[in-house]
Amino acid sequence: MQNWDGRIMEEHQYTFATVSSNNNDNDSNNLGTVHSAYVNTASNWYPPPTASSSSTLSLQQNVEHNTNPWSGQNSNHSWNEEEHEVATENPDHQEETETFEADDEVPHEGPYHFFRSLLQACAHGFHSIEPSAVTPEVRRAMMACQLGLDYIDAMDNNEGQDPVQQMQKLKAVTMKTGSSETTEKVLVPRRQMPRLPAEILLRVFNFVRAEDGLGALASPRAIRTLFSCSLVTRAWNQPANTVLWKKVYLADQPARFGRFVLGSATSKYNKRDCSVLVRVLTVACTDADLSLLSVACHHTSELHSLELLRTHIPDAASYRLLQRLPSRFPSLRSLSADTIHPSAWRDIFHLCQTCPLLSNLHMSFATVDGPDTLPPPRAADFDGLFSCLPFLRSLSLWRVPLPPDEEAIATSLSTHCKNLRAIRIDDCGVNLTMGLIVDIWNKCRNLQCITLRMIRQPPQRPVILESLPTLRALLIDGCWLSDDYICSVGRSAPNIETLYIENDWRDVSGNVGSVVHITDRGILSLAPHVRNLRTVSLVGLMGLPHLTARSVRMLLAYNRNVTALNLARPGHAPVYLFDEALLELVPSLGGIRRLEMYMQTQISEPALAQTLCDTPRLVSLGLSGCFQLTDTTISALPALCPLLERTDIAGANCTTYGLQMLVDRARRLKECVYDGEAAESVQWRKVVNSDDPWSEDVFSPYSVWEREVRRVAKLAGFVY
Repeated sequence: MQNWDGRIMEEHQYTFATVSSNNNDNDSNNLGTVHSAYVNTASNWYPPPTASSSSTLSLQQNVEHNTNPWSGQNSNHSWNEEEHEVATENPDHQEETETFEADDEVPHEGPYHFFRSLLQACAHGFHSIEPSAVTPEVRRAMMACQLGLDYIDAMDNNEGQDPVQQMQKLKAVTMKTGSSETTEKVLVPRRQMPRLPAEILLRVFNFVRAEDGLGALASPRAIRTLFSCSLVTRAWNQPANTVLWKKVYLADQPARFGRFVLGSATSKYNKRDCSVLVRVLTVACTDADLSLLSVACHHTSELHSLELLRTHIPDAASYRLLQRLPSRFPSLRSLSADTIHPSAWRDIFHLCQTCPLLSNLHMSFATVDGPDTLPPPRAADFDGLFSCLPFLRSLSLWRVPLPPDEEAIATSLSTHCKNLRAIRIDDCGVNLTMGLIVDIWNKCRNLQCITLRMIRQPPQRPVILESLPTLRALLIDGCWLSDDYICSVGRSAPNIETLYIENDWRDVSGNVGSVVHITDRGILSLAPHVRNLRTVSLVGLMGLPHLTARSVRMLLAYNRNVTALNLARPGHAPVYLFDEALLELVPSLGGIRRLEMYMQTQISEPALAQTLCDTPRLVSLGLSGCFQLTDTTISALPALCPLLERTDIAGANCTTYGLQMLVDRARRLKECVYDGEAAESVQWRKVVNSDDPWSEDVFSPYSVWEREVRRVAKLAGFVY
């Protein structure tokens, strides 16, 4: 075939069907075998083929006449190579020699007659398949057949032309959107799958990572999905890898951390390019991990957040490994050093001073049995630390011993960290007083969240708080409080949205007692000044000698937008919420959607049923530790709370029957906590069951703090 030019196939990247003949006389119907059919793009689609007017002898007719046009055996026409050479050299002679003794005379079909007949027969067979049974392989074969017919027509119409001209003309015909002058068929233009912008792909892949993830961690299923997406196309590779490698959690996995570092430093495991995409790196530091971290940080140049977990090592010499880290982190915005040895505070301070853009800092020291070998940090050390962090927005100190000069600490913060938005001070010394908070309140004028815990000493001077309209969240747990102090808070911060006050019933020495001295007078004086509350938590305060239902009703009356109410009590607290106080609160609970009454064991079932009947909008109910509840109340929860989605009834005295009635009747129930043996026989279906009592995120000080840090991260523009 003199017009079959291999360069045309190479130019358009098509591989046509090749046919092999079989000269066996007993197998005359074997017309050939299609070895390969491949189309470069899967997005092209061509309409079903139509019978050509010039093709009068089909493949079926060849079979009926027992004609094998390739081998010429069992045929009435003799077709050999000599006649083929004469026919190709002399078209007139070819017209005379191409005669058949069949009933129908066949006009001139050109040198590709057999290929045309074969492709037409295959195309008709493919189009006869039911649409529901069409697979991608069948569609590719249909496209290969139609493309073959189109190219045969184009090559037949260009006989006698130079091969280079044929190639150029054929390329123009293929890429042309309209009909061609030299072909009767209308070629459909190539169509490619539209490419989504990288920004949209990033947003979609972020949803994939957040799907059934545990907090900031991605689930194994999400990781596998993102890895598969990165292998789809080049357009998907970069966005998928950006989300996949954005947060790397290697805590308690030293082997994987070693492979990650090895891949970051070399081309092995194909991680060298991906390590640049890491924004959050979490490792549980040991001697080996800290050594590897000094190598990894050199290659993760765009790291935003570094979390060092559980670095409490008995050997004090191990803490010198922190000095091996790079002397400067150009893009680090968040540093979390959790449970480090108190002797390592100098290294942590030095590491923080090498991060000029640090916006979030969390430090927590481990408890040590023996005496510290190094003295605790002084006020001058904190001043040197804060002077290197001008962009600090959130500061968390847990078990970090603060010096007795409280005013110097507040002055350093207000002087060097003018953008401070959130501060957390948790168990930072038994001699720390609430006067430190007064100084920070009056000097840091942009605070939005204050979290205090275990500051049990009263201030040494009168409490005078200046106006702080930016404050939105105030969380006080186990700290000294009085009516005058809480009244001053209400007058100075009228825009508080989250108020959390907990009496852990521990005194200064840790025994059962109370350092919280709040009564109805303090809450009644607070209520008129605070009008934007959304979440109220009064843990361990319901009952004499603290609060009654009267003050809580007044607080809810001034704040109609409260949707979450926490009236829990610590297990060792000697105060309780009784039926009379609960029923007195019922008229103010109409808008409550989340109610927590942990360990309120003195509430009877009829009083609880009447309360729940008057709170129809309730979606979350916490009754953990209320062992007085039975199947009567548990089975009636769906009728009392039709919108209930989450409930915690750990410790309730119920059976399998009551739990099954709750699961079957509560149509919107998604999660139920119960730790008894009866849960093993319940058919939970779509309801998630666990035996670990939980508290709503809106009631957890840690969750509120994390939400504030994430808000700071979003404001500062870094990944946390």
